[in-house]
Amino acid sequence: MNWLRATLAGISQIFFLSNPWSGLVFLLAVLWASPLMAAGLLLGVISANLAARLAGFSTADIQQGLFGFNAGLVGLLLSLCYSPSLLLVLGILSGAVASALLFQLLRSLWAIPLFTAPFNLIMLPWLYLTQTSPLDLPVDPIPLLSGVSQVLFVSDPVAAILVALVLLFHGAPLLLWALGGSLAGIVAGILFGLDPSSLAFGIAGFNPVLAAIGLYHHRLGWGWILAGMLLAATAGAGLMAAGLPALTAPFVISCWLILLLDYFRRAAIRGEH
Repeated sequence: MNWLRATLAGISQIFFLSNPWSGLVFLLAVLWASPLMAAGLLLGVISANLAARLAGFSTADIQQGLFGFNAGLVGLLLSLCYSPSLLLVLGILSGAVASALLFQLLRSLWAIPLFTAPFNLIMLPWLYLTQTSPLDLPVDPIPLLSGVSQVLFVSDPVAAILVALVLLFHGAPLLLWALGGSLAGIVAGILFGLDPSSLAFGIAGFNPVLAAIGLYHHRLGWGWILAGMLLAATAGAGLMAAGLPALTAPFVISCWLILLLDYFRRAAIRGEH
């Protein structure tokens, strides 16, 4: 098995891509913003891939990065919240392995896209139990692009531009939907009364960005993509206004709802014929 490809593909899968070169650029973007977060990202993805390999899970799925992206998010989030320590390393290792095992368990039970559900199921209880807040990364963000780069928990302008260039490489529509999601997050945040200076860092943008590119990845029509994007933006901003951490749960639930509605629509059409 090509471990380097599997690692970089796992990073790129955070944006629904399975391209090692794209994963490398995403890694470099995080490295520019925070070397510690880049190390956490790598540790998370490699740990999950190793756990999946030892557990005998599909080698093809490991190579495509399917076991790595949730673990990469675990590594990013923990590295954003804690300074370097043995406890941080152990936390990333345990969370990453748990995410790989949970991913395999859930996909064996439900025939639905899991998206980042394993990441949320592991990290949301941790957030509520520990009441941990991210460490400050002083940057001067580019508001519209920062919502896109916040998918990787960074808002550094150089990192944001690198992420945007990768999405553009994979097609202008992909980047346009991502920017639309970021804009939807900003508007929703303003409507819910969130601090405009905080919105510039993309904190309300990453859920609608993920919803937009996730539904685009599933080849849904523009109306469904728009609906999912707006739903994720509203839910994400609403939960933030209520002071409730949500991570990427609004994106996951919004996409599940849209895919379910589209399934019922197609079933109704088939029934008419």
